[in-house]
Amino acid sequence: PSITNGDCHNDDERDYTVCSKLVTFLCELIESSPTVQQQMMQNRGFLVVSHLLQRLSRNHLTLDVLNAFLNLTKFLVTSPSPNADILLKQLLDHVLFNPSLWIYATTEVQTRLYSYLATDFVHDTHIYTTVRRVSTVLQTVHTLKYYYWVVNPRAASGITPKGLDGIRPSQKDVLSIRALILLFLKQLTMMGEGTKE
Repeated sequence: PSITNGDCHNDDERDYTVCSKLVTFLCELIESSPTVQQQMMQNRGFLVVSHLLQRLSRNHLTLDVLNAFLNLTKFLVTSPSPNADILLKQLLDHVLFNPSLWIYATTEVQTRLYSYLATDFVHDTHIYTTVRRVSTVLQTVHTLKYYYWVVNPRAASGITPKGLDGIRPSQKDVLSIRALILLFLKQLTMMGEGTKE
Protein backbone atom coordinates (compact mmCIF):
# COMPACT_ATOMS: atom_id res chain seq x y z
CA PRO A 1 0.00 0.00 0.00
CA SER A 2 2.85 2.44 0.68
CA ILE A 3 4.00 2.09 -2.90
CA THR A 4 0.61 3.03 -4.36
CA ASN A 5 0.24 6.02 -2.03
CA GLY A 6 2.84 7.80 -4.17
CA ASP A 7 0.10 8.88 -6.59
CA CYS A 8 -2.31 10.29 -4.00
CA HIS A 9 -0.98 13.86 -4.18
CA ASN A 10 -1.32 16.60 -6.79
CA ASP A 11 1.30 16.56 -9.55
CA ASP A 12 3.09 19.48 -7.88
CA GLU A 13 3.31 17.63 -4.55
CA ARG A 14 4.36 14.18 -5.78
CA ASP A 15 7.72 12.92 -4.71
CA TYR A 16 8.85 10.43 -7.33
CA THR A 17 11.75 9.30 -5.15
CA VAL A 18 9.47 7.64 -2.57
CA CYS A 19 8.88 4.61 -4.79
CA SER A 20 12.59 4.08 -5.40
CA LYS A 21 13.27 4.40 -1.67
CA LEU A 22 10.60 1.81 -0.85
CA VAL A 23 11.78 -0.61 -3.55
CA THR A 24 15.40 -0.17 -2.43
CA PHE A 25 14.36 -0.80 1.18
CA LEU A 26 12.43 -3.93 0.18
CA CYS A 27 15.41 -5.23 -1.80
CA GLU A 28 17.73 -4.58 1.14
CA LEU A 29 15.33 -6.48 3.42
CA ILE A 30 15.36 -9.42 1.02
CA GLU A 31 19.16 -9.37 0.95
CA SER A 32 19.52 -9.25 4.74
CA SER A 33 16.73 -11.50 6.00
CA PRO A 34 16.13 -15.18 5.24
CA THR A 35 12.66 -14.76 6.77
CA VAL A 36 11.76 -12.02 4.28
CA GLN A 37 13.18 -14.18 1.47
CA GLN A 38 10.95 -17.05 2.56
CA GLN A 39 7.88 -14.80 2.75
CA MET A 40 8.58 -13.26 -0.66
CA MET A 41 8.99 -16.70 -2.18
CA GLN A 42 5.92 -18.30 -0.58
CA ASN A 43 3.62 -15.33 -1.23
CA ARG A 44 4.92 -14.53 -4.72
CA GLY A 45 5.96 -11.12 -3.47
CA PHE A 46 7.45 -10.01 -6.78
CA LEU A 47 4.11 -10.60 -8.50
CA VAL A 48 2.48 -8.31 -5.93
CA VAL A 49 5.22 -5.67 -6.24
CA SER A 50 4.96 -5.75 -10.03
CA HIS A 51 1.18 -5.37 -9.87
CA LEU A 52 1.47 -2.40 -7.50
CA LEU A 53 4.14 -0.73 -9.65
CA GLN A 54 1.92 -1.08 -12.73
CA ARG A 55 -0.81 0.87 -10.96
CA LEU A 56 1.48 3.87 -10.40
CA SER A 57 2.25 6.77 -12.65
CA ARG A 58 5.16 5.77 -14.88
CA ASN A 59 7.17 8.68 -13.46
CA HIS A 60 7.82 6.43 -10.47
CA LEU A 61 9.68 3.85 -12.60
CA THR A 62 13.03 5.55 -12.40
CA LEU A 63 16.56 4.34 -12.96
CA ASP A 64 16.86 4.03 -9.18
CA VAL A 65 13.94 1.58 -9.09
CA LEU A 66 15.42 -0.45 -11.93
CA ASN A 67 18.89 -0.39 -10.38
CA ALA A 68 17.48 -1.65 -7.07
CA PHE A 69 16.05 -4.67 -8.90
CA LEU A 70 19.27 -5.20 -10.86
CA ASN A 71 21.34 -5.06 -7.67
CA LEU A 72 19.00 -7.59 -6.07
CA THR A 73 19.46 -9.80 -9.13
CA LYS A 74 23.23 -9.69 -8.65
CA PHE A 75 22.80 -10.49 -4.96
CA LEU A 76 20.54 -13.48 -5.62
CA VAL A 77 23.02 -14.85 -8.16
CA THR A 78 25.74 -15.08 -5.52
CA SER A 79 23.58 -15.84 -2.50
CA PRO A 80 24.07 -19.23 -0.83
CA SER A 81 20.43 -19.13 0.32
CA PRO A 82 18.37 -22.15 -0.72
CA ASN A 83 15.62 -19.70 -1.75
CA ALA A 84 17.85 -17.64 -4.05
CA ASP A 85 17.15 -19.53 -7.29
CA ILE A 86 13.37 -19.43 -6.82
CA LEU A 87 13.44 -15.76 -5.83
CA LEU A 88 15.62 -14.97 -8.85
CA LYS A 89 13.20 -16.75 -11.17
CA GLN A 90 10.23 -14.89 -9.67
CA LEU A 91 12.08 -11.56 -9.92
CA LEU A 92 12.89 -12.19 -13.57
CA ASP A 93 9.42 -13.45 -14.52
CA HIS A 94 7.32 -10.88 -12.69
CA VAL A 95 9.53 -7.78 -12.81
CA LEU A 96 12.43 -7.72 -15.26
CA PHE A 97 10.73 -9.71 -18.05
CA ASN A 98 7.38 -7.91 -17.61
CA PRO A 99 6.89 -5.55 -20.58
CA SER A 100 3.59 -4.17 -19.28
CA LEU A 101 5.54 -2.81 -16.31
CA TRP A 102 8.29 -1.11 -18.31
CA ILE A 103 6.64 0.00 -21.60
CA TYR A 104 5.71 3.47 -20.30
CA ALA A 105 8.90 4.09 -18.32
CA THR A 106 11.29 6.62 -19.76
CA THR A 107 13.37 5.56 -22.74
CA GLU A 108 16.46 5.81 -20.53
CA VAL A 109 15.04 3.23 -18.09
CA GLN A 110 13.90 0.87 -20.86
CA THR A 111 17.24 1.14 -22.63
CA ARG A 112 19.10 0.37 -19.39
CA LEU A 113 16.88 -2.67 -18.73
CA TYR A 114 17.24 -4.21 -22.17
CA SER A 115 20.92 -3.31 -22.36
CA TYR A 116 21.43 -5.20 -19.09
CA LEU A 117 19.49 -8.19 -20.39
CA ALA A 118 21.43 -8.25 -23.68
CA THR A 119 24.87 -8.01 -22.02
CA ASP A 120 25.39 -8.64 -18.32
CA PHE A 121 22.41 -10.96 -17.96
CA VAL A 122 23.31 -13.48 -20.65
CA HIS A 123 27.00 -13.41 -19.79
CA ASP A 124 26.44 -14.32 -16.14
CA THR A 125 26.62 -18.11 -16.14
CA HIS A 126 24.59 -18.58 -12.98
CA ILE A 127 21.72 -16.35 -14.11
CA TYR A 128 21.79 -17.90 -17.53
CA THR A 129 21.51 -21.44 -16.17
CA THR A 130 18.66 -20.42 -13.85
CA VAL A 131 16.48 -19.24 -16.74
CA ARG A 132 14.20 -21.52 -18.72
CA ARG A 133 15.48 -20.49 -22.11
CA VAL A 134 12.60 -21.64 -24.33
CA SER A 135 9.93 -19.85 -22.29
CA THR A 136 12.14 -16.75 -22.03
CA VAL A 137 12.56 -16.65 -25.82
CA LEU A 138 8.80 -17.05 -26.32
CA GLN A 139 8.05 -14.37 -23.75
CA THR A 140 10.56 -12.00 -25.36
CA VAL A 141 9.13 -12.57 -28.85
CA HIS A 142 5.70 -11.80 -27.37
CA THR A 143 7.18 -8.59 -25.94
CA LEU A 144 8.45 -7.55 -29.38
CA LYS A 145 5.21 -8.44 -31.13
CA TYR A 146 2.74 -6.83 -28.74
CA TYR A 147 4.63 -4.02 -27.00
CA TYR A 148 7.59 -2.88 -29.10
CA TRP A 149 6.03 -2.72 -32.54
CA VAL A 150 7.19 -0.01 -34.92
CA VAL A 151 3.97 0.22 -36.93
CA ASN A 152 0.66 -0.62 -35.28
CA PRO A 153 0.02 -4.21 -36.41
CA ARG A 154 -3.77 -4.20 -36.05
CA ALA A 155 -4.62 -3.26 -39.66
CA ALA A 156 -2.05 -5.55 -41.33
CA SER A 157 -2.32 -8.66 -39.16
CA GLY A 158 -5.29 -8.26 -36.86
CA ILE A 159 -3.01 -8.43 -33.81
CA THR A 160 -4.29 -6.27 -30.98
CA PRO A 161 -1.23 -4.36 -29.78
CA LYS A 162 -0.65 -3.57 -26.14
CA GLY A 163 0.83 -0.47 -24.62
CA LEU A 164 -1.57 1.97 -26.23
CA ASP A 165 -3.00 3.46 -23.04
CA GLY A 166 -0.01 5.64 -22.19
CA ILE A 167 2.88 7.54 -23.67
CA ARG A 168 5.00 5.14 -25.70
CA PRO A 169 8.61 5.69 -26.69
CA SER A 170 9.11 7.45 -30.01
CA GLN A 171 9.50 5.31 -33.13
CA LYS A 172 13.26 6.00 -33.11
CA ASP A 173 13.49 4.91 -29.47
CA VAL A 174 11.37 1.81 -30.14
CA LEU A 175 13.83 0.84 -32.89
CA SER A 176 16.77 1.24 -30.48
CA ILE A 177 15.04 -0.77 -27.75
CA ARG A 178 14.03 -3.45 -30.29
CA ALA A 179 17.68 -3.75 -31.33
CA LEU A 180 18.61 -4.49 -27.70
CA ILE A 181 15.75 -6.98 -27.35
CA LEU A 182 16.83 -8.73 -30.58
CA LEU A 183 20.42 -8.85 -29.30
CA PHE A 184 19.10 -10.43 -26.09
CA LEU A 185 17.17 -13.01 -28.15
CA LYS A 186 20.24 -13.73 -30.26
CA GLN A 187 22.37 -14.24 -27.13
CA LEU A 188 19.75 -16.56 -25.64
CA THR A 189 19.52 -18.73 -28.73
CA MET A 190 23.24 -18.81 -29.60
CA MET A 191 24.70 -19.65 -26.22
CA GLY A 192 25.03 -23.17 -24.83
CA GLU A 193 22.18 -24.99 -23.22
CA GLY A 194 20.89 -23.80 -19.88
CA THR A 195 20.21 -26.32 -17.16
CA LYS A 196 16.49 -25.50 -16.98
CA GLU A 197 15.62 -26.54 -20.57
